[in-house]
Amino acid sequence: MKLKNILFAAILPVGAFLASCGGGTDDAKPKPTVTLQSGAGFTSGNVDKYYDSSVKIGIRAFSNDKTLSGVKITLSTNGGTAGTIWDSTFSSKTLNYDRNYVVKGSVGDVLTIAVIATDKNGEVAQTSFNISVIPATVSLSNVANQQVYNVLAPGGSFGAYDLFNSGGVASASTETLKDLKDMTATSGPNIAVFTKTWGSGNGTKFVKVSSNDWANATSSDYIWQLWKTNGASATLTSGVLAKDDVILVKTGQVLAFNIYIIKITQVFETPVPASGGDNNDYIKFDYKGLTK
Repeated sequence: MKLKNILFAAILPVGAFLASCGGGTDDAKPKPTVTLQSGAGFTSGNVDKYYDSSVKIGIRAFSNDKTLSGVKITLSTNGGTAGTIWDSTFSSKTLNYDRNYVVKGSVGDVLTIAVIATDKNGEVAQTSFNISVIPATVSLSNVANQQVYNVLAPGGSFGAYDLFNSGGVASASTETLKDLKDMTATSGPNIAVFTKTWGSGNGTKFVKVSSNDWANATSSDYIWQLWKTNGASATLTSGVLAKDDVILVKTGQVLAFNIYIIKITQVFETPVPASGGDNNDYIKFDYKGLTK
């Protein structure tokens, strides 16, 4: 009998053995629940909004175990790192809270609002929605006869330009204002060779469009739609510029509307200094957009 008992124990299913030892116990803790109030006046899903408009967020959070320990709202722009715009710690089973958020960012940005609830047991739940920042339709300003010089030009000839403030920017000024920036080399084997190319100090993106686009660009909505169509092809440098080129740009400045359309009216080039030149090269242009 003893031998039979030993053999029986040896062939017991592994699962039965583990269950007898308590190994099959499910220790998972229930997560809290968080939802967004829908209906008139509330925003609970993806939405298009103007800069400086408001969205109402109705937070409805509930603990399915102990009590909630905190709820917060975070904001990220274009998939970037999220920052906290509201945070609260407390100890209760539920939270019903309404909060308004005033839309910031620049036209074309996608803002992600996330609501995150944390339970006393350490479990977390969240929900989110996107806000696409769209422009109000207004007439564009026209600015004529502007210049970006060779960055090595003599003093007073600016090698960068601020489109919002409609003026040249000195080399020593903050990079955030340099929407257009001459890319001529200031050192190395190609020093002082005028590149006829723009970059920026703030992440401006450039894409060439047509002369018809220049003629038709009279409103913010027009160049916004133009950017939606062409922006995916934009690059951080303009490429070599020539007379009559039309360039659509979205600057890196944080403005309500930061899209401009530019027409090149002249490219003036002198020999490099080693050949008797003086670095007085420049690109002249007109542009349309919302300015200060």
